[in-house]
Amino acid sequence: MKFSRILLIGSSFKMGLTFHYTRLAIALKRMGIEVVVVSEEGEQYPCLHSELEDQSIKYYRTTHLSKSTPVDLIKGAKDIANILRIHGPFNIILGGGVREGPKISMAKKYSDNKSISLSVVGSLPRKRYECLIASAVYKMFYDKNVTLCNFTREQMIRLGVKDNKIITVPLFAPDLEWFDKAKQSKIDLEAYSLQDIEKSEPVIFYAASHYSHKGFEYYLRAASEVLRNINATFIIGGKGPITQYLRRLAKRLKIDKHVIFTGWISNYHMPYILSNIADICVSTSLVEQLPSYVMECMAAGKPIVASSTGGVHEIVLHGVNGYLVPLHDYKETARRIMELLNEPEKAREMGQTGRKMIEQKLNMKASISKLMKTYEKLCET
Repeated sequence: MKFSRILLIGSSFKMGLTFHYTRLAIALKRMGIEVVVVSEEGEQYPCLHSELEDQSIKYYRTTHLSKSTPVDLIKGAKDIANILRIHGPFNIILGGGVREGPKISMAKKYSDNKSISLSVVGSLPRKRYECLIASAVYKMFYDKNVTLCNFTREQMIRLGVKDNKIITVPLFAPDLEWFDKAKQSKIDLEAYSLQDIEKSEPVIFYAASHYSHKGFEYYLRAASEVLRNINATFIIGGKGPITQYLRRLAKRLKIDKHVIFTGWISNYHMPYILSNIADICVSTSLVEQLPSYVMECMAAGKPIVASSTGGVHEIVLHGVNGYLVPLHDYKETARRIMELLNEPEKAREMGQTGRKMIEQKLNMKASISKLMKTYEKLCET
């Protein structure tokens, strides 16, 4: 059976419609697939619904998707069932996690719909009892589960989800058609305190939410080591609970004049900054699955120095498109940054290799093609 119609549950808890699901919906439509999107009320950016409308993608909001009360369970299921009746049949219902699983399952029964339901497992909870609940939902309420990387797949198998219930597809890999346009669209650098950046010296970049597990402390300590030998600018993108601590640490290390805190960076502006400002990209995160940030660095053609955690080693190949370093090891991080700064031709080649990896297999179009082939195989069994 041909894969031609999809209902996308494009919502994230307490956020509503997300940037990455919007990119996925538009990429699906571009490939000739009819898409309907449903999400919780709210949007990560106020323009997302307009992007869907511009592509003639039907978009529905509900207040019951991410709530877990019995009333919301029934109302959420009915909301999805109504969409299935109006726009169905669909080949696939894609998206949703623990909160949405029971609603999707009930909706299929209400509407007598035969769509294949696929959860999207970006990450698993940290607490053991939450993991057990999540694994039960993924086993009971979804036909299959999409993990973004093999690391998450292995985690799910350890929790008791059978291997044949799991499909691994990097769904949120960069949409290169969008990315390559965005990287050419000039932005207001002053909004990120980047208007006076001195491009005569190298720029090292790391952006993420400012939480302890993102490892920014080790990034700053690596910066301190580098700056003893080489003049450079270190950018810290993002914001969060530990932002002020990071500012104080930069001062304590006496490197604050070489560090720029940009604040939160819009997803719409990241391609331009990565492509036109950064020379080397870094991730000293302690916990990851398959980070979109790292894949975007690769799409921008930048070499990467990254902590070897989660699924990072599946996209950063040591000595090929960057370097992997042990967790917490800021000295090794600094050494690899300096190696790239001292060997610009090697850095350029690694960046080009990373870009080729994105072009060949780690892009949204390739991921959608893999999903379509998987669906066709499922129909044959």
